[in-house]
Amino acid sequence: MEIIPGLIVWVLLPAWIILGFLDWLCHRRSRIDIHCGPWESIFHLLLLALAGAGILMGLLLELNEPILALLGLCFVLHEAVAYLDIRYAHAHRDLSPAEQRIHDFMTAVPVSALCLIVVLHWDTVTNLFLQPARILSEPIQLKSHPLPPVQVIGVLVAVLLGDVLPYFEELLRGVRALRAKSTAQ
Repeated sequence: MEIIPGLIVWVLLPAWIILGFLDWLCHRRSRIDIHCGPWESIFHLLLLALAGAGILMGLLLELNEPILALLGLCFVLHEAVAYLDIRYAHAHRDLSPAEQRIHDFMTAVPVSALCLIVVLHWDTVTNLFLQPARILSEPIQLKSHPLPPVQVIGVLVAVLLGDVLPYFEELLRGVRALRAKSTAQ
């Protein structure tokens, strides 16, 4: 069981960051800015915010009943937005086989992390179902044994450089393309 947190932080999280960057490269290659304007990028930033909320909770807070319930909610909302994103993208641009495979792995990583968290916190997850009122009664608190600050900052910087900045760049390209299209008409 001791290996699980390291597996999440050192394997799954870096894989998710790399996959997000590769997805952004696919978007650049398919000229998402021209085909979709800023609209699909807004989905991407919403997906990133939902995943980021889960990552921050996992890095900073005790994984008790309210936090596990919030992680589950973030996951469900993320998957719903991912479905809407793919549906929108499919109607407006060509999704390459490479991008589709990247999406498969981008879904598998959070599912894997969530499954590992459930295994690690089985008693707490059981409480969610047997005593759901604990979601409201248990305090939200910082980790009693926090990760080293350098590690937390490293994760946040990696997410910022690998995913947040590229997706904001994508949004800006989409806004410019929309403006160019509007002035051309």
